[in-house]
Order: sequence, then C-alpha cells, then structure tokens
Amino acid sequence: MRLLQVGVASATLLRRADPFDCYNEETKGEDYKGLHKQTKSGRMCVKWPSNPDMFTFCRNPAQEKGKPFCYFADGETEECAVPKCGPAAETPEKWVAPKGAVTYEKPCEPSKEKKPVYKLWHEGKACRPTAEISEGQDVKQSSKGVAMSAKVTDKTKRGKIWMAHLGHADDADGCMAVCQAKPGSKYMTFWDSDTGAPASMYGEDENGDSKGNCGCFYDCVEVDPKLTTGKPSNYRRLY
Repeated sequence: MRLLQVGVASATLLRRADPFDCYNEETKGEDYKGLHKQTKSGRMCVKWPSNPDMFTFCRNPAQEKGKPFCYFADGETEECAVPKCGPAAETPEKWVAPKGAVTYEKPCEPSKEKKPVYKLWHEGKACRPTAEISEGQDVKQSSKGVAMSAKVTDKTKRGKIWMAHLGHADDADGCMAVCQAKPGSKYMTFWDSDTGAPASMYGEDENGDSKGNCGCFYDCVEVDPKLTTGKPSNYRRLY
C-alpha cells in the first residue's frame, strides 16, 4: 500500500512538473519561488513551522541545504525533486544561406503590379442583354470563354437576363473596374463611341438616348455582327 502511494505521488509530480520551474545552482535555490511541494521520495510537504507564509512549497531559506527542501510529517525535512536550471540561453547567430542561394537584406514585399481582371475576347462584337431569341436560331455562345456555334433549343432560356449592369465609363479600364464590382459578371462589353450601347436593344434613358457604353454580363451570347453598332469589344474575366 505504501509503494502504491509513493507511485501515485511520483506520477503526480511528473505530471505537474514545469520545465521552467527550476532552481539556480549558484544560489542553491535560496531565491527559488516555484511551485514544487513534494520531496524526492514523493512525500507531500506540510506548512513550514518557522515561516507559515511559505505554505507547503519547497524552499531553501538562508541556503540551509544544497537545494530547495521542505518539511513533511513529524517535522522531518527532505530535499525536493526540483530540477536545476540549465545554462542561460545565448543569442543565436544569424542564419546565413549557403552559397548559390539568394539572401535578402529586408523582407519581401508584395508586388504592386496590377494584374488584369479582364482580357480582350472578341473585338467588334457585343453581348446580348437577354436571351430574347427564337428557338432554333443559330448564335455564337460562350462556353468557359470559348466561342462555339450552338442552336437555342431550350425554351426555358428564352427571356433570361444576361446583363448585370449598363452604365458609363471613360474607357475600357474604367469599365473593367465597374464590372469587377458587380458580383457574378464574367463578361464585359465596352462601346468605344459617343452613341454607346444601341438604345433599341439595351434600353434608353428618359431622354431617349443610350443608357451607357459599359455593359457587364453574367454570360455572353454575342449579337449578330450585322446588327452590331457603336464600336463594341467583348472582354472575358480571367479570375
């Protein structure tokens, strides 16, 4: 039974041991303020009879012993299992890359180069605002950014809105910035003319003029080149 108690006490001590809870060998632990409170044999410490303020912790006042100790039953003392502190850590040397490797004097900085969001897809063509086309009509339709010939046979696609926004921009770059802020817009048409997008197809404002020259689209079915006006160009979003 006694061996079992000692074994349990030792296991508790190991479980609670803190690698930074150690004593200075030069002072023999006189300045030790750690939390150990068991002897080397596993006995539990009791309150110090000479100084109750030290409670039940291991101490070595006035360097009475070679390391921190404590009292246990019947006023006996025993050294505690407090480990010695290791040597003070030295400042590590700066790592130097081997020959042939690149080293930098300062941390890397992110590139300030702006990557294009849209890429010119088809010059001289524009995207339709809606799928208002008759069943069976041949159109040029995008498929992951690649133009392909297709017949519209799905009646449910007729009348679907493809245009996310139509407004004004000074140039193609300005139009890209507008469309980039429109969630879901994957294509862009910029009309490089004073007339802008044809009002007959894309709608007119209160004055009967075009609503803009910058169109953002969820998908792109291109207008028949014969009906295309206003010097449009289609752009496809890259990411």
